[in-house]
This record gives sequence, C-alpha cells and structure tokens, in this order.
Amino acid sequence: MDLRAGADGRIPRLAAGAGSRPERSGKNGYPYGDPGEELSFQAGSLPRHPTQGVLAGYVVTLHASQWYATCGLITERDVLDDMIAGLETVLPLLGGAPCARTAAEHPGLDSDPSGNAMTGYLLRSPGGRAELRSWHADAPLERWLCHDYLRGLAHEALGNLRYARDSLFGIRNDRLLDAVLRLRLHS
Repeated sequence: MDLRAGADGRIPRLAAGAGSRPERSGKNGYPYGDPGEELSFQAGSLPRHPTQGVLAGYVVTLHASQWYATCGLITERDVLDDMIAGLETVLPLLGGAPCARTAAEHPGLDSDPSGNAMTGYLLRSPGGRAELRSWHADAPLERWLCHDYLRGLAHEALGNLRYARDSLFGIRNDRLLDAVLRLRLHS
C-alpha cells in the first residue's frame, strides 16, 4: 500500500486551486522540472472565483517566488509577464479598503522564500490552514487573509517583477514598429 494513501487506500486530492506540490517547485532552488514552467503554472493557477484562502495562498506564493524570477535565473520574458499578469488580475479582487490592524499586527514573512512559498501553499486548502494554525498559535490565521496585507504583498511583488522584466529584457518600444506597419498597410 502507498504510504501516502488514506485509510480507504485512496490518495487524497488537493483542493481546487491548490496548485502544484511545493517539493517539485522551482522556487526552492532545486527544481524537479523547469522553474520557468513552474512559475508560469503558479501564476496561472488562480481560479475564477477563489476562496479567501486560495486568494491569500496565491498572493503569498507569487510574492515568495518573485526573487527567483527577478534574479536573472529565468531567461524567458513570458514567465515574468505571466507573474505580472497574475498579480494584476488579483489586485481588483483584494479591493481597496484599509484594515484596522497596524503593520506590526500583520504576519511577518519568513526570511527564507521557500518557507513563505510553503505558507502560501498551505493557505490554499482547509487542511493546510489547519496545519498553519498548529504551527503559529500566536498569530491568528485571519491575519494572513487580510486583503490590505495581501494587497501590499501583491504591489511589492508587482513592482519588483516589472522592474526586473524591464531591466533583464528591456522596455518594449513598439512605436517604430507601428510606423513601419502603417507605411506597409498604406502603400
């Protein structure tokens, strides 16, 4: 019998929107696959109508992943574009209302991005959130779900990803291309 199987012999499935397994993730510096593909997959894993936990996990995971995407290890512009598009998609879902907490009352991020990626992964499912509660009894889980806190993380990662994309791949300037196309279309 597979040791990962439940009592009924079936292997439990991840909740919808939970994403891929963190141990195969390129974010941890020892990927079991192409890290660019993994980061693009994570960026595209936000369901159409995410729960609060999935939304929080998505933002925390992309925030944790930004260092890998911005340090020059990723050589495909599309990966950064996918991560930027994902964060741009999530921002309207977080609204604009401030919360009553001070910055010190929001959760502190781990100094190790892989720890933050694991937190994001666990936030995406009820079982994962229960595990987080057992690890951090002193920090209420609701603080991880705070839209104001998540919006700050999303804006920070978005700014870093845009800067890295422009620095690594240059700023796209289509003005000359547009002029050439107009000439060809009208000749």
